[in-house]
Amino acid sequence: MSTPGILAARAVHQYRRRDILTYVGLRQHLRNRSAQRDVWGNDIATALVMERSAGCYHPISTFKEIGADGELTFRELLLPPPHETLAEAALLAACAAAGGPFGPHPSVFSYELSSGNEVNGIFRPYFRGFIDRHKAIAAACRGNPTAVVIHTDVRRFYPSITGEVARAAWLTACEAANLGTTYRTLGSKILADYERAKTDGAVLTGPMFSHMLGNLVFRAIDNEMSTRAPGCYFRYVDDVAIVAPSQMAIALEHHLERLLEVRGLTLNSKKRLEVPAAEWVKSEADFDDVAGPSWKSFVGQMKQMLMLYPDVREYLRAQFQEHGIRIRPLDYSEVEQERSYLTRTATLLKRRWFRRKTRSLAMLPVVAECLALRKQYFSDAQNLLSRFNQLDGFERKRSLYRLRFLTSRLVYIAHPDDLKFMEDALAGVPEFAMVSTVFRCLHDGDVTPLLRFGPAAAQAAAQPLKALSRPLRCRPREWSDVSVQAYAILRLNGITFSEGPSNTPDDPLIRFCEWDDRARSLWDSRNAYFRELACVHGMTKTDLNSWAIETAFDRDDDLVFDMQELMQGSS
Repeated sequence: MSTPGILAARAVHQYRRRDILTYVGLRQHLRNRSAQRDVWGNDIATALVMERSAGCYHPISTFKEIGADGELTFRELLLPPPHETLAEAALLAACAAAGGPFGPHPSVFSYELSSGNEVNGIFRPYFRGFIDRHKAIAAACRGNPTAVVIHTDVRRFYPSITGEVARAAWLTACEAANLGTTYRTLGSKILADYERAKTDGAVLTGPMFSHMLGNLVFRAIDNEMSTRAPGCYFRYVDDVAIVAPSQMAIALEHHLERLLEVRGLTLNSKKRLEVPAAEWVKSEADFDDVAGPSWKSFVGQMKQMLMLYPDVREYLRAQFQEHGIRIRPLDYSEVEQERSYLTRTATLLKRRWFRRKTRSLAMLPVVAECLALRKQYFSDAQNLLSRFNQLDGFERKRSLYRLRFLTSRLVYIAHPDDLKFMEDALAGVPEFAMVSTVFRCLHDGDVTPLLRFGPAAAQAAAQPLKALSRPLRCRPREWSDVSVQAYAILRLNGITFSEGPSNTPDDPLIRFCEWDDRARSLWDSRNAYFRELACVHGMTKTDLNSWAIETAFDRDDDLVFDMQELMQGSS
């Protein structure tokens, strides 16, 4: 069996971290080995997009924040169908090869396109860019300790980008980079489909191509701001930091506002923060690994063990369950190791240091490292939460980042006896209302309160919920669109209930996620998105949804922790 092509691997790994429904559909599409080849993405998938009369995107709501009145607000994502994700990967690979305005900008640290043989996503890991920008800001502050840092972002960035503005940015970049006609036309076609998918004609939030369009809309602004004040301007998606003496920084901020207004964009004054450079420097090491065990080391050793000894997966799962660790190891048993990997491993085995390393990958050391992390992270969270409500301004912002780091891991590894503490301690922090509810569900086994936070929250909770060894309950009194989506995502992950809802809506998303006899009706659905999902699933009664989630696509598949991805994205 040959390894998957670059385009298929990039699409799979990117969407696994961003949207589970798109990922599951894509995995099922790629059961056709021909679809895993790059020629499929470049030719077949591209032709399917070019020849269709309109795009088919599925709307799904993602929890954004909870207001002062307790009301939850959501952003709407529109998910592309499987064939479009492959065409999208081909398009963005062509953009990366063309370079120019599609290439990286020295002042921008987000959505840098993968290139060459990189397969871990369509874009390079986004949190790595976040950390790189953090260090670049700190370096600028050290170089000018009397400066200030103005930190701000754009209000409703993607929904505010009109089709007209996006098209102008796209065509300008295509001309500057001399992008080939096929891909220039493909990008214009997808953008036109975006406009038809929304009544306001704005760029969609959800597809990866939208992130490229966002970067292109900002490109002229990035160039002008960097030229006007070299080394003073730093951007991460729609989040901007300016480092300069106070009056100069304010003048640069006003200039940024004018550049944005020309494109129909505005800054969000509610999220503006101004901090002395000397104070910002104190945060420089906030994201560095602390002494002792590290999450990266723990996850890396676990993946290496599962790759080398896939048959130990069930035993490791049992060890985790015995110690109250809510992690379900990924199944690598179906992954064919390519010859270069096996040869490299055989060579390493001849080295004494590698033999010692693999011998140390016995079950208990992996579990022991996790237990050490549990103790360290819970202690850190206790200390931080004991003083969190007294913090404000920049110190509160710094603490939010650390608390996101800790809680997104404690959801998986906190001792069962400490779940109630985490629920109660986080309940008083508005930014952690959703996370507090996840801890509550893990503690009492009732997922009903989680449904109101929508499908992203449900996916973030699904992994640890499924790892619980006790029955779960779900008894909503009424259904909203958001709660239907959340329930469907839980079912997609194979979550079952000892006390389940008696009035489950007859919704196509639930039909697909549960894949029972009702799912057959999806082949005749008027909804083109679900027709395609039904077609790629096929008529088999095999549970392909669980198969897609539980098994690795290839040896580059990482162990994804959905709560961690969700919390990093909110940073």
